[in-house]
Amino acid sequence: MPSETDRTPRVTIGLPVYNGAAYLRAALDTLLAQTFDDLELVVVDNGSTDATPALLAEYAQRDARIRIERSAQNRGAAWSHNRCVELARGELFRWATHDDASAPEYVARCVEALDRRPDAVLARPRAVEIDEAGRTLFEHPDALDCSQSAPHASFAEVMLQRHPCFDVYGVVRTAVLRRTALIGCYPSSDRVLLAELALAGPWLRVPEPLFLHRQHMERSVKKYPNRRERALWFDPSLAGKLQFPLWRLGGEYWAGVRRARLGPLGALRTLPYFAPWAWSERRSLVGDVYTAAKQLATGERTQLPA
Repeated sequence: MPSETDRTPRVTIGLPVYNGAAYLRAALDTLLAQTFDDLELVVVDNGSTDATPALLAEYAQRDARIRIERSAQNRGAAWSHNRCVELARGELFRWATHDDASAPEYVARCVEALDRRPDAVLARPRAVEIDEAGRTLFEHPDALDCSQSAPHASFAEVMLQRHPCFDVYGVVRTAVLRRTALIGCYPSSDRVLLAELALAGPWLRVPEPLFLHRQHMERSVKKYPNRRERALWFDPSLAGKLQFPLWRLGGEYWAGVRRARLGPLGALRTLPYFAPWAWSERRSLVGDVYTAAKQLATGERTQLPA
């Protein structure tokens, strides 16, 4: 019989982590307790300096479904997220985080939904906000409807709506995910990825609240509220370089349209949405230019705070 490491699992869960020991044990426990057990857990440790490596080694000894890759240095969140996809063997994929939790039925319910709809590319449950101790705070309403047959309409949903991007943690068809640019080295690259997935096919909503999103002060959006600092969280090699985060975001939306298999007419149908997006972000677009000009004049460059 093939060993656990030789078999091909149906689902890969990819878990990127950097210094996540505070909540990692709770995350691993809920991922390994999934009722759908034909899965592997690929953990990419991005050069952690806390107790994360020891904790991962402990869990890997207990469960052969865990595979660990460790970088000698912090190469950024974009690299670790995308490395999970590169290492995935399952036909379906799900990103997980080191600080959130998942209900036991999370993967099973998403796989069931995708099996019923071969044309769909992603399935995701409702989300619940929890605090540091795991206590429920509130349930999120549905933010996006990407079940529509017209790809450009779903693209507009993702691009123009204000939403928390929880859908990036849904279960997606690995082959479809690999046709995208994955997570880019810039803030809000998860929004661009979701826009690409919206162009690829319908999404399915699992009605139960199975994703437990944890609020705490070490989350990247709270620790690095400045877009330029958050870009360094995605890619530390950007330190000291000029950045235009919002201009980059707009360009990447269009690059995603060009990568999608829409044909000329389908791509043209997305163009009307760029003007309202640019108008809604006009202050930030102007701010990018102002900040870059100021940095050129003073010689200052963005660095991660100590």
